[in-house]
Amino acid sequence: MCERGAIEWNWRTLRVCEYAGPRFLKEPEWKEVPIPGYEFEDMYVKEIEHALAAFRGEVEYLMPPRRERHILELVLACEESSRTGRHIRFN
Repeated sequence: MCERGAIEWNWRTLRVCEYAGPRFLKEPEWKEVPIPGYEFEDMYVKEIEHALAAFRGEVEYLMPPRRERHILELVLACEESSRTGRHIRFN
């Protein structure tokens, strides 16, 4: 959600909906935004390439494992909150 609308990315497509007053909340008009050259698997290929280069000592690993774990815990808390409708405190 943004000041002027919303963006939805669902792994394979990107949709944008611009704010249009009260109607926005009832029946938003989404439009597909093409992503030229986007390949779904690219993010995984790049991640593995980076990890292997870090293991070989060619680059510094960009995301410390503790931070990755924290992000995963946050995502899981969001999913649980969405599924159960409960507010979940997260530090």
